[in-house]
Amino acid sequence: MKAAETQLSLATSRDIKSDKTLKSTAEKDRRLREKHSNNAKIFIDQRKNAAMRQEKRKEKLRKLHEGQMHDLQKYIHSVRAHVHTYVTTVVSRK
Repeated sequence: MKAAETQLSLATSRDIKSDKTLKSTAEKDRRLREKHSNNAKIFIDQRKNAAMRQEKRKEKLRKLHEGQMHDLQKYIHSVRAHVHTYVTTVVSRK
């Protein structure tokens, strides 16, 4: 992501420096500041969106993990009950 941001920033700077329609250095500087400001807004939005997507994925995985833990606990409880039943049956036969 940072590499793409750097690339875009360099391309913007290069485009403005080579733009022949901008006559003075002040115009070029003003245009460059505008472009960098717009790019910064875009980059911030992209990072926010990426963070939100990551948070959604983490939440989904957390819920999945909780469900798996619950299922595993139920399974362990049922196995323990079966083992207890088996042991009591074997002991009572003697």
